[in-house]
Amino acid sequence: MKQATHAWIAVRAMGLIEEDAETAGLFAILRPHTRNAALGAWMPDLADSKLGSGDLDNHVFKMQPFAGDVEERFITDKKALLKALGPARAVAKFIADDATLDAGWWATPYKAEPQPCQDIPTRANAIATTLTDQLILGERPVTNRIPRKFALSSMISPDERTRAEQLALFFFMQSHFVADACMPCHCDKRAISSYAGKLHPQWEGFIEKIVGPEFDGDRVERCHDRPRELLDAARAVDSRAGITFALPIPEPKGGDLWKDAVAVCRASFAVANIVAPPVQFPYDGDKSRALSVKDLKADAAAWGRFEKATAAIMHDAVLNVAMYWKRIWKRLDRKD
Repeated sequence: MKQATHAWIAVRAMGLIEEDAETAGLFAILRPHTRNAALGAWMPDLADSKLGSGDLDNHVFKMQPFAGDVEERFITDKKALLKALGPARAVAKFIADDATLDAGWWATPYKAEPQPCQDIPTRANAIATTLTDQLILGERPVTNRIPRKFALSSMISPDERTRAEQLALFFFMQSHFVADACMPCHCDKRAISSYAGKLHPQWEGFIEKIVGPEFDGDRVERCHDRPRELLDAARAVDSRAGITFALPIPEPKGGDLWKDAVAVCRASFAVANIVAPPVQFPYDGDKSRALSVKDLKADAAAWGRFEKATAAIMHDAVLNVAMYWKRIWKRLDRKD
């Protein structure tokens, strides 16, 4: 995703947590720092961040057919994937309605082989754990908002406690990785999905045009005291994208963010294969062959799939961020 898209996703997710009664306290913490979405949501792509969470492998979970030990572990049939995703996600409906991928495709094992602990699900989950710690150790304006009280924060000095603006920055940073999980090219090992090709950058550019210029970094950062302006602008993108959201925000099944992110990546891989069918673009195919948005537009059926996939991606990028934020927030109310 490009910078403006990442900023829009973070701000639009804020709009969802504003509307959900169970996350009103989290919204109150983040609201004054809305403009930080431009920096936080884009920071993992900046050069300085590559030494930390921004390492390139943390932005992808690229899958391909797998042949090896315990192949059955890496088969996720259509029914199982849809169950893992749940009914609220637009990508689940897009996959459910698809007839492009046959039973043989769904019965094939697919696996991503990232460097240890360097992948999207691990990064999204790691930042979620960090955010839980930061909330528990928050400054008084933060701890006054969280669902329950923790004695730990009173054991450290006020200067050592997490400030609200730091929390906002980390919430927006996490949104970056959650959004990356929703981008099909980040989850597809084929050469056509490489950023050096045409499809990946052009698809992201197509989405950025829908988002519009209101979420360019400089514009967002200039909105020092106007969070409502940004939130309204984020909601205005819904009609252009052809998406709607329902409340309340659901929570990931089982509450395991890592497993849920793996399912999201698996769904994104399926979407990549629906938009660019492996019959035409095989996994071991010609690395010089490219697929462009213009090529898709020349085929009415392919273009229809692409447009529907794009709307589903934009919807779920926002929803997934809001779901993960809600899970982090509600976890603080656990009594175990």
